Amino acid sequence: MFAMRGSILLIISVLLLLPGSVYADNAAWEWTTTTINFSNGSWVFGIDFTVGDSNITVDALGYYYDPETGLTDNHPVGMYDSIGNLLASATVTSADPLVGHFEYAAISPIVLLAGDTYRVVGVSLSDLYTWDPTGFATSPAITYLGDTYQSGTSLVDPAPEFHNDVEHGFFGPDFMISSTTPTIPEPSSVILLGTALGALCSWARRCSSRAR
Repeated sequence: MFAMRGSILLIISVLLLLPGSVYADNAAWEWTTTTINFSNGSWVFGIDFTVGDSNITVDALGYYYDPETGLTDNHPVGMYDSIGNLLASATVTSADPLVGHFEYAAISPIVLLAGDTYRVVGVSLSDLYTWDPTGFATSPAITYLGDTYQSGTSLVDPAPEFHNDVEHGFFGPDFMISSTTPTIPEPSSVILLGTALGALCSWARRCSSRAR
């Protein structure tokens, strides 16, 4: 019995180590505490990120919800590729679901490719935006690069006139990652999995022989 449990645990461990494991629904970035909220006109905020080792599926676009004032405007949010093509867009309103510090509008799912860089863009209009939040963290499926912004009231891919890092970024848009798409396992991973399965089969055959 103990040997069987050990073999099962070995296989589970190998599966968990394989690349491309599914990542649960989650925001691209969040934080524990908002520190500074402000408004000085309407801004187009773009946040740059790179997808990790596996493709990701995005099924919602979000915009920052100030806990004191909420959302009073309808905020255009869009996802752009690295050369400025608009891949998806939505309008986030106060009627959309609030998750953490953002309200999210559902979109038809889009797949962002592993290793590619993208920009999610949102327009602040008259609502408050925030920066330098405490406990900032991103999904392990992406790498946060910083934010770009320009003055404006409509959804465009902002010119890279300004660029801030993680600690001092200005935040408006966000997005939901519904899953990561498994990549093809490396040969070494396949060999490792095959070895574990072979060991379990061999053990099962020995037990069967003894039972007879």
